[in-house]
Amino acid sequence: MSRTKLNDSFYFITNSTFLKKPLFNADGKKEILLKQFKHIKDKYKIPFCAYSIADDHYHILIYLKYYNLLSKTMQLLHGRSSYYLNKIEKVERSIWSNYWSIIIENDDAFYRVLGYIIGNPLKHNIVKNFAELEKYKYCSFKQTKDKIGLDLAIDLIGDVIELDFEEERSFNNWTCAH
Repeated sequence: MSRTKLNDSFYFITNSTFLKKPLFNADGKKEILLKQFKHIKDKYKIPFCAYSIADDHYHILIYLKYYNLLSKTMQLLHGRSSYYLNKIEKVERSIWSNYWSIIIENDDAFYRVLGYIIGNPLKHNIVKNFAELEKYKYCSFKQTKDKIGLDLAIDLIGDVIELDFEEERSFNNWTCAH
């Protein structure tokens, strides 16, 4: 499959595990992906604008100065995460399906993707509310909230993910940094 490629662009990338198996179903396993994100960020100087890790997939929003880093990034991410996951489970198997990427072409698309990524643990019921979302270290909600503010972060999520706010809108469980 041919991919559109542009320098100096934001890319939304997602991938699921092979056959959507919940292979990252424990914190230690999710930590493998989180460490690979950091490794890629450091090695290629790629800014990660947002990320979210679930049991069977991940989403990232990154900025690539040079489009040729996309295939290198994905090769490194999938190769190393497969190696480490298979090593701790003492098996050899395929971990990843083919990744999907799109270029973010405008501000509206950027903010919709950002909201989708930081709200993904809510969408998949990994967390139940924003207080849990802020503590969920396998998602960049907290970093986004700290950068743009709580109200805007919640609005971004609400614009793209249908949430039941009957109880949550009170924010009684929300913890704020002072």
